[in-house]
Amino acid sequence: MRVQVPLQAGTHSEPEPDFALRLARESRNPQSAELVIEVANTSLNYDRTVKPFIYALARVEFYWVVDLSGEVLEVFSEAVTDPASPTGWSYAAIRRHQRGEDAAFAGRSLKVDDFLPPSG
Repeated sequence: MRVQVPLQAGTHSEPEPDFALRLARESRNPQSAELVIEVANTSLNYDRTVKPFIYALARVEFYWVVDLSGEVLEVFSEAVTDPASPTGWSYAAIRRHQRGEDAAFAGRSLKVDDFLPPSG
């Protein structure tokens, strides 16, 4: 797990995701990640409209946006080539998970609530 450490995403981009997870069993570039998590409040629009193309270009398998105000976990997956995107890559699947639901990663089920502030 890396916290706010640059991730290599093409020749001209090095975003600093809030969290990046690289699985030990993978022998890929140590500056890559299988899961990137952005915790979004004021950056929500940018995290939804720009960063997916950057992380897809970097071949990040899963990109999660934790929408604090909407209390939603958005899961981007299945990076594919996309000539219409600014980077030539995008995600084919986007799923939204609400409070009380689970999201899967690396064979584990994770509670959306664990990524959000306490409700109430």
